[in-house]
Amino acid sequence: MLLSVAFLVIGQAGDASKKELKQLEGTWKILTAEQMGKKMEPKILGIDQVIIKGDRMTLRSGDKDVAEYRIAIDPAKKPKEMDWYNEKAKASLPAIYALESAELRLCFPMLKTTAMKRPDRPKSFDTKDSPNGLIVAERAK
Repeated sequence: MLLSVAFLVIGQAGDASKKELKQLEGTWKILTAEQMGKKMEPKILGIDQVIIKGDRMTLRSGDKDVAEYRIAIDPAKKPKEMDWYNEKAKASLPAIYALESAELRLCFPMLKTTAMKRPDRPKSFDTKDSPNGLIVAERAK
């Protein structure tokens, strides 16, 4: 009995994630960016679009793909969690996200160029005094 309840809860969580991924699908134009509490022009990031299709997220600059990740989300967490998996590097990046109407916010640890342990997941969208970046994007029309 307990085992069947556990499978039911896992199934419901999976359904919620699939539904949320469907809502995230599309092309998102980056409006603003922050890095460690400082506003910056999105072009400095080297990307101007986030494209989500299924469980894939592509970061794009113009018509050139800059990076691609497999994503996994947990919309039940507060804030909502998103993990970015770089399959080539066999590494993942823990992020948080918020989807409100036609606006998507992604907050993620800024990576150093030297090797480092897996960074901590951001606790909020406030990047001041933290090694995190924030992207605010709107759904492209």
